Amino acid sequence: MPSLSFEVFALVILEAFMQQTPVLVRNIGGMPEIIQESGGGLTYDTDQELLTAMDRLLNDSCYRDRLGASGHKALEQNWSADAHLRSYFPLIDKIATARGDLSRKTEPTFAV
Repeated sequence: MPSLSFEVFALVILEAFMQQTPVLVRNIGGMPEIIQESGGGLTYDTDQELLTAMDRLLNDSCYRDRLGASGHKALEQNWSADAHLRSYFPLIDKIATARGDLSRKTEPTFAV
């Protein structure tokens, strides 16, 4: 993603992770943090670093596959619907408990 401006969270990164495709992002904004957390790609500062990273991914299929698998795993663990629901239902219970609404107990009905 040779972005020229700051982006907080580019959805195209998750779309790439869905396809087990490693991502190259400029080292600005929030995107490098996604790459660091996921291990699903590389960051760069200069055009030369971008070219070097592209060459490495092009010529090292094992490395490319490893980054792609890491990104996909991070997507499933952190940004999938199931990951959000695993956080959402306990939050609802916490809010209901804090409000004194103990009669409502949220039970997740999704497969994890």
